[in-house]
Parts: sequence; structure tokens; C-alpha cells
Amino acid sequence: MQKRFGDDVVVLALAVESDEAQVKTLASELNGPLRFAIRTPEMLTKFGDVSAVPTMLIFDKAGKLASAHYGATPTLHQDAEASITRALAQGGAK
Repeated sequence: MQKRFGDDVVVLALAVESDEAQVKTLASELNGPLRFAIRTPEMLTKFGDVSAVPTMLIFDKAGKLASAHYGATPTLHQDAEASITRALAQGGAK
């Protein structure tokens, strides 16, 4: 998504079931701009229902939730791209 939308989008990966060493290894293997955080119980409550993995939350530039995608559906990437495009058209998805 970062490659597709450039600086208009910030991607943050929140590791829910992985330990920090696994996340750091994956981040270095991806060799791209990846922001990530290791979850804490407090962090999960602030994001709401994160019981499905993956959960993709898209926020607009004002920090308002623009859309949510739960689970690894076959159309996840297309659905997320459409949500980001809509959010950008309505004032930004950052």
C-alpha cells in the first residue's frame, strides 16, 4: 500500500501474536518503510475489536476511523485499496 499511495498513506503494523524478535526480522526482510509496534493489552483496547488477525484499520488524516477490514479475505488488498482511495478523496487517509 505504501508503494501504491506513497507519502499520502502511513502503514503501521501492530504485532498481535508475534514476539518482538520475529517482527524485527520480518521488518528487516521486507526492506521498506515499515512502522510497527508490539501490542500491549492497553493498546488493543484503544483499537477496539482486534480479535481477527489480520485486522486492517484505515484512519483519515484527522484520526477518524474510515474503514475496518477483518480477516484474510481473498479480496483484502483490493478492498483496502478501495477504502484508502475513498478516504483520500474525502480528505486523506493518514
